[in-house]
Amino acid sequence: MAAPTNTIVPAGVAGNREDLSNLIERVAPEKTPFCSNIKGGGVKVTATRHEWQTETLATPDAASAQVDGDDTTSFEANTRTRVANRVQTKKRAVVVAGIQEAVDSAGVASEMARQKLIKGIELKRDFEARFIGNFASSEESGSTGRKAAGALAWATSNVSRGSGGANGGYSGTDCAAATNGTQRTFTKDIMDAVIQSGFNNGATFSQIYMSAAHKAIFAGFAGLAANRYAIYTIVITCISKLNNWFNFISICNKTRCILKNNAFKNNIRTS
Repeated sequence: MAAPTNTIVPAGVAGNREDLSNLIERVAPEKTPFCSNIKGGGVKVTATRHEWQTETLATPDAASAQVDGDDTTSFEANTRTRVANRVQTKKRAVVVAGIQEAVDSAGVASEMARQKLIKGIELKRDFEARFIGNFASSEESGSTGRKAAGALAWATSNVSRGSGGANGGYSGTDCAAATNGTQRTFTKDIMDAVIQSGFNNGATFSQIYMSAAHKAIFAGFAGLAANRYAIYTIVITCISKLNNWFNFISICNKTRCILKNNAFKNNIRTS
């Protein structure tokens, strides 16, 4: 039925205040699991090109035997290799008019402070995508800034790139990106072969980074149910523990903002 004549209703009142919550919802993924788990050992970078040294051990020799009293006439040297990566600078800019700082905004005490916070989160996501991806390093040239090599570019052993794939790796002054091979369906045999190769070469894998699609395939691998248990599950990141023959390995879902650079992009498809 119609309202009585001259009934005051909200639609006709000019002074009603708006109902705008002070809570600001952010639906974009923020987690940066790869960067959060990098352990730099407290190393401080003091130049635009950071260098370090690597070394290896000789292959174990179970057959050799030393004759008592024999003189040593030959020697083996363990030489070190010097490698480096570039320091990449990134920028996210914002400008806020002075008058906006004086305006009473819902949920925001200072628009500039809020924007600086947002840009900081965006920069963290930028670096996460760079550091875990297959990107080459390069020096600054003209209008192109320095670029840091990503983890997938550095990997030259314990990999499975597929037919036609080739390693990148460090050579001379920079690290080259790997070449993608023929894409394949992600299988347990592929994963096990890489883990076994790493174990035989002295690596102790503690984490595997996967996209949500590959995590779903991983969850269906035969024989893993008894060796996998959940640590926690949230909207952005899901981590499980895989107890295999070599080590306990965390299975980390990469945040949705960097799925294009997932750890198996170089040769594995999901269908």
